[in-house]
Amino acid sequence: MKLSIIIVSYNVKEFIKQCIRSVYNSDFNSKDIEIIVIDNDSHDGSVKCIKDNFPEILIHENDRNEGFSKAVNKGLDMATGEYICLINPDVIVSKNTFTILMSSLEMNDNIGCIGPKILNVNGSIQHSCKRSFPTPLNAISRLLYLDRLFPKSKIFGKYNLTYLNENKIQNVDAISGAFMMFRKSLYNKIGSFDERFFMFGEDIDYCYRIKEAKLSVVYNPKSEILHYKGESVKNAPYDMVNIFYSAMNIYFDKYTSKNKHWYLIKYFMKVGLFIRKGISYVRLLLNNILPLFIDVFFIISSFSLSIYIWYTLTHDVSVNLFKIFTHWPLIINFLLSWFISSRITHTYKQKYLAYTRLSITILATFLISSTTTYFISVFAFSRGVLVLSTIFSLFFILSWRYIINFLFQRNALNIKSFRNLFERRVAVIGVDKQTISLVEEIAKSPYTNINIVGFIDYDNNNDNTSNDLFLGKIKYIKEVIKKNKISEIIIRENYLDSNNFFNVVKLLKGSNVIIKIIPKERNIIISKGEIEQISDIELISFKASYLDHNKILFKRLFDIISSLLILILFVPIFLFIFFFKGINKFKVWGVSANKVDLYYFKVNSPFISSLPMLINILKGDISFVGSNITSCNNKNTNQILIPGLVSLLDIKMFKNKDKDKVNSYYMQNQSLTFDIEILLKSIFGA
Repeated sequence: MKLSIIIVSYNVKEFIKQCIRSVYNSDFNSKDIEIIVIDNDSHDGSVKCIKDNFPEILIHENDRNEGFSKAVNKGLDMATGEYICLINPDVIVSKNTFTILMSSLEMNDNIGCIGPKILNVNGSIQHSCKRSFPTPLNAISRLLYLDRLFPKSKIFGKYNLTYLNENKIQNVDAISGAFMMFRKSLYNKIGSFDERFFMFGEDIDYCYRIKEAKLSVVYNPKSEILHYKGESVKNAPYDMVNIFYSAMNIYFDKYTSKNKHWYLIKYFMKVGLFIRKGISYVRLLLNNILPLFIDVFFIISSFSLSIYIWYTLTHDVSVNLFKIFTHWPLIINFLLSWFISSRITHTYKQKYLAYTRLSITILATFLISSTTTYFISVFAFSRGVLVLSTIFSLFFILSWRYIINFLFQRNALNIKSFRNLFERRVAVIGVDKQTISLVEEIAKSPYTNINIVGFIDYDNNNDNTSNDLFLGKIKYIKEVIKKNKISEIIIRENYLDSNNFFNVVKLLKGSNVIIKIIPKERNIIISKGEIEQISDIELISFKASYLDHNKILFKRLFDIISSLLILILFVPIFLFIFFFKGINKFKVWGVSANKVDLYYFKVNSPFISSLPMLINILKGDISFVGSNITSCNNKNTNQILIPGLVSLLDIKMFKNKDKDKVNSYYMQNQSLTFDIEILLKSIFGA
């Protein structure tokens, strides 16, 4: 075989078809080409599409997204060609691309790697097809945008070599991984791609190693390709900002030892990377913190208005800015109380138009603030000002949301920050016809601001929904939710069986989304909570308290503190039995089919026998309250709840009940007080 083409694919079905067709339409003899596709667990039907349309292509299917470097290395191991060409799936090659570049390689044994001119869809050049190796100096120029201000400067434009003639063949430091051609013997000589680079940076690293082997890297603009750029990462459920800047850090850490002068300015460069990364995150963050800034503004305004009214009407005192400023401890205290309350109630995470939630947040803020003003003298200002400010704050905080939502619904306002504020961004689990039909009814309703963002399932093997609407697989659901800013999940009740439903709930742990269930029958009750009627369809909220961050924290703190206190109190008994009788253990099922060694004493007293299990509680293997403990001798339960010394099944009223239903009830109602109640009832046999 003359040429092995390796394509790493991830959710780019239409693009990879176009890419493969362009390869076959080139003037290179197709009989001398083998195409190897490494698919990184696509969910858009890419693999099926390739198999149906290009059955001769070799495909390796990864069961997860392993990143670019690992995927390429698998392709290199499979390749049998004399020459290797790495091509991104969103590339279209020109007719003579392969012949021109391979001809250069055949005529010059000193060329280690070669690449073409890469064009954007608007015809401009992608500068990554010819660039220098990153150094602290040229990285700083790029980070400070000096390369854009002075592109023809050999100092500031060095990173992308913008001062070079882009139409002339050049020896460069690095070319783009979107298209790289080299001999298979090069791979045998310098080895595989560095798998520490998940994505970005691996091409520069490989070119660096080629140069270390005393071979040249060549940019040849006599051949051109088109690169859509970014299609493979568009739907990736990862933090691409972090991956990009982490790759730069990996590169500099790897080669600093070989460039001694880098030590002097490497840390300045890292500060620059940190700043650029920070700017990228700030852009993403601004849309989310705007509501907080508006609320703070109205809270401060409410205090200013209250101070003016209170002192003018009750004390006949003239109020100026200085008078308002003297109340700054009270205002700061109220703002801190607001931050704490909003954190507890998730005011800035979901359902911004939940007026009840906002009212509860204000009430909690008032209680915290009034308590601290009572006990801490520095905050002890007029209670009247505090009461008035609370009332005004509630009015303004609700009013501005109502007004903006009113404008938003009538298309009089279309600011992205506010769109995120009021839209209920919904993902639906299931791609079957019945689910899609129900979802279409929901989407048509004029009485709700639900935005059906897309669908999630175990796979997208169904033709009922567009691939553009398929957001990802269930196993990546948390990343999909984060990337698409999903606030609600809709599931048709009988689409998933009980075990799979609770596995989904487990995957959602910590994501703060609301699960809405479309019931099979109108008269069922799945959980306590709101029932929403949309287009004659009932959506029943399933809000599992067990998944709440704060409740998880309180539960863990209770376990640690209580187990430590009991161990300290009974340490003489513990040590006596340990030294004279020894300690025993048996394996039980933990969360997600993990096996846990549970320790116990072989004595008659159940309490003394379970003392060693406190060590398991400290380690986080089990909890005081959870699901019932199941021996590994039994069939794998694949349980969701952490095992507990006590479970609801130990309480009289729940004994002999369906385990899944009891666990569901516990997940929906879990709290520290509920755990204590369960413990007390188990002790006293209630």
